[in-house]
Amino acid sequence: MGFFVSNISQHFPIFHKVHTNWVFDYIFYETQEKFSRLLETMVRSRLALDTHAVPDFFSFVAEELPGEATKTRDSVIWKEALVFMAAGADSMTTAMTATFFYLSRNRACYTRLAREIRSAFASSDEIRGGPQLAGCCYLRACIDEALRMSPPAPTSLWRQQVATDKEPLFIDGHYIPRGVIIGVNLYALGHNPSLFPQPFLYKPERWLTADDSTPGISPAAPVEESRKSMQEAFSAFSIGPRNYIGRPLAYLEMSIVLAKTLWHFDFETVAGPLGAVGEARDRGRPQEFCTWDIFNSTHDGPYLVFNPRESAPFNEDLGFTQDKE
Repeated sequence: MGFFVSNISQHFPIFHKVHTNWVFDYIFYETQEKFSRLLETMVRSRLALDTHAVPDFFSFVAEELPGEATKTRDSVIWKEALVFMAAGADSMTTAMTATFFYLSRNRACYTRLAREIRSAFASSDEIRGGPQLAGCCYLRACIDEALRMSPPAPTSLWRQQVATDKEPLFIDGHYIPRGVIIGVNLYALGHNPSLFPQPFLYKPERWLTADDSTPGISPAAPVEESRKSMQEAFSAFSIGPRNYIGRPLAYLEMSIVLAKTLWHFDFETVAGPLGAVGEARDRGRPQEFCTWDIFNSTHDGPYLVFNPRESAPFNEDLGFTQDKE
């Protein structure tokens, strides 16, 4: 709800200037209170444990703020927990969900990634942060391509020249008059065909270099100059001094979840109408994962079927097999 209100304020500054937040607080009171009770339960449960019982973010915050450990809603710990929940949940959910969506609808990509993961690790226990996981280049390419097509924060981040700045503002050779609000839409940037050829196609190989390869598969890497332009334009985590500080941790979490999932399971789109949930059919692009901009992304679906590898052995052609009745 907070993202929804923030998005409205950014696109319609008049709502912020006339202090209409109380209206949204009233409308969404029950939703806010439900979330607050959930967060309070989580904080109290963690407070009941020893500070270093679990090596999590709380242990670091509590160590720096020992006097706050007996409080909840009026404490710094509460505010930090609120940030951890928002920063570590919504964005990650969209990114991983989008990756599962695109893999389930692009069999060649699925097959290649499954082969990379299952040849790189002898067991699930080996899948952890380190050089071996970092060496799974196609895994990272699949994540980046999903982030490009369905960014967790697809909105325009509006900016305005500082009032005390005496110098005229020029961007890319264009003079921006004082008081004009400008921004770059991250979804539009990721779908710019001059930067990303065939922008509505899921093509993880566009992120690979000539040195990146999956066992048994030769990479089809883009021209280095084109790849450099794509990397400079890639802004799923924003750019500049306000970029996402948790980017390395986000990549690590997504890589581990996806790698362990593909090591243990094969998956595919569920049959029937539910299988179409999440497809951007109203935009004429059923192969695109449909998200809605509320500052962060919100979405529905996809619905997938997961089969343990023992009952659905790896198939070289499709990446999975499923028992047919």
